[in-house]
Amino acid sequence: MQAVTRPASGRRASLLVPMVSALFIEIANALAIKLCLTLPIYG
Repeated sequence: MQAVTRPASGRRASLLVPMVSALFIEIANALAIKLCLTLPIYG
């Protein structure tokens, strides 16, 4: 029951999880763009 009544870690997670996931999305996006640009139809 303490986990429900103590929201301190929830605030930290609500900031940390979106930032980390955005970082991974940016990296995946950059890799996808590089992969698409190395396709033979572009060059």
